[in-house]
Amino acid sequence: MWDNLLDRPTRAEINLGNIAHNLREIQKRVGPGVEVMAVVKADAYGHGAEEVSTTALTSGATWLGVALVEEGVALRKAGILAPILILGPTFPMQARRALKYGLSSAVSSYELAEALSVAATQEGRRAKIHIEVDTGLGRLGVLSREAVAFVQRVARLPNVEVEGIFTHFATADAEDKSYARAQLAEFNRVLSALERLKIEIPMKHAANSAAVLGLPEAHFNMVRPGIMIYGLSPFNSLERSNSLRREFDLGPALSLK
Repeated sequence: MWDNLLDRPTRAEINLGNIAHNLREIQKRVGPGVEVMAVVKADAYGHGAEEVSTTALTSGATWLGVALVEEGVALRKAGILAPILILGPTFPMQARRALKYGLSSAVSSYELAEALSVAATQEGRRAKIHIEVDTGLGRLGVLSREAVAFVQRVARLPNVEVEGIFTHFATADAEDKSYARAQLAEFNRVLSALERLKIEIPMKHAANSAAVLGLPEAHFNMVRPGIMIYGLSPFNSLERSNSLRREFDLGPALSLK
C-alpha cells in the first residue's frame, strides 16, 4: 500500500500573509491596551513554529506561547528573542534549562517554583513565572481557593519574579457562556484578593480564541489566541462559524495541494 503514496504527491502550503492578516485583525479586536500572545505549540499547529512565530511577532504579537520546554528552546535557537511562556507543565528537573533559555514557566506547584528559585539563585538570574489558576477546567493549575496563599508563598522565594497570572476556559466556545462567566468571576475574585493584599502581578490573561471573540471582559491586558491565528473558527457550530466569518475577516493559513 505504501508504494501507492508515490503516485499521489501532496504538499501543504502555508500562507504567512494570512497569518499576519489574522494577527492584525485580532489586535484590532482587542484594542491597543491589550497584548497578544500567539500560541505556537505543536509546531504552530503544524504550520511551522519558527516561520509562524517570526510572522506573528512582526504583525502585532508581543509574546509566544508553547506547550513544552523543548519547543521554547527550539525557538530560542532559531534566534527568536521575544518573551516565551511555557503553557504546559515544566518539570522541576527542567528548571535550569528553562532558565538558561530565558523561558517563562507556567507554575502550579511549589516544587517547580522552588526548583526555579534554586536554579536562578545559583546562576545569579531571575526566574520569570506565571501562576496558573484552575477556575474550573480541571486540567492544570492551582485551585482558585488556594491561589492567593500560593502566590504569597511563591512570591517569597528568592530570585523568582511573578510576572503573570492566568486561567484557561473550559467552554468559551459554547453558545451558553454561563460556565465561562462563572470561571471568569472566580478568577476575578482571586485578582481582587491579591489587590487587597497589595500584590501586583503585571500580566493577567485568560482569553483563548473563543474568548477573544465572545468574552471581551476576559481580555485583561493580554490574550492567547491559537486556532484563529491560523484562520479557523473556534466554534463547533457551522452557523456560528459562518456568522464569525461575516463579522471577522480571517484568512485560512493552510491548504493541501
